[in-house]
Amino acid sequence: AFDRMEAATDGDGCFIEADLAFHEAILRAAHNQFLSQMTSVIGAVLRLSFELSVSSMESARRSLPAHAALLRAIAAADPDTARRCLVDIITRSKDDMAPLPLDLAAARARRAAPGQPS
Repeated sequence: AFDRMEAATDGDGCFIEADLAFHEAILRAAHNQFLSQMTSVIGAVLRLSFELSVSSMESARRSLPAHAALLRAIAAADPDTARRCLVDIITRSKDDMAPLPLDLAAARARRAAPGQPS
């Protein structure tokens, strides 16, 4: 899924779908029955968050190093670093959304413009 995120920032595929797949893979990898049952709800919330926070392909590209660090931390079975990485991703998303009006229709219209993340 991370490879799909990288490819999408180069125009190959949908960044938001790839980002969603990345986070859903993390939920599945947790092997937590509660999280597994909540995947569709969490996925819907994540999709909304991504639609609001990924305002440009540049913001998508800026998110890649933090996602790569999270992936490395998970692969290394380092929960403390993974937690810090995830907090960093959430903080960056929040910061990306801060200057924007919470207008989902406008966010979707922005992404529909050529050269924007889909």
